[in-house]
Amino acid sequence: MERQQPSLLPKCILDKEQVDSIQQKLGIPLLDLHIYKNDYSLCVLLDELEASLVPSPFSFRYFFHDLIEEQLYWLGYFEKNGEEPWSGYSHGPKAYIEAFLDRKMDRFQFQKIIETRSKLKWKDVIALNRNSRCLCGSGDLVRNCHGELLAIAGEVRRLSKR
Repeated sequence: MERQQPSLLPKCILDKEQVDSIQQKLGIPLLDLHIYKNDYSLCVLLDELEASLVPSPFSFRYFFHDLIEEQLYWLGYFEKNGEEPWSGYSHGPKAYIEAFLDRKMDRFQFQKIIETRSKLKWKDVIALNRNSRCLCGSGDLVRNCHGELLAIAGEVRRLSKR
């Protein structure tokens, strides 16, 4: 996966040999380790969330303590134990769904991203029902995967009638 737009945050580049060793040990793609394959930099924050989450003026304390330190701990724990210490954000459409459900972006940001950056269509979000397949691409029914999306679809339908 390549970055969709330039990040305003500094890059944190990891040692290629060490990352390759971790990847081989765990047998998973780099992206699942939240590392970009083109330059071995950490994916620390969805680009679309930078404006709303990164303090202005920019704070290196926030960058190192809240983003980099947390990601490096996550990676070290994953390497040592073979499992995530907490569920990290996914990539692609699922990442945006998770960010929206965590209230990191509002409905309008979510709609814009869905319409411009993913294969999903906004009408698919609105049309969700209990028997729909989840929009994250898992193949599971939405009620068993990201059931919160059902409430979102209902709320969006309700707001659209106004």
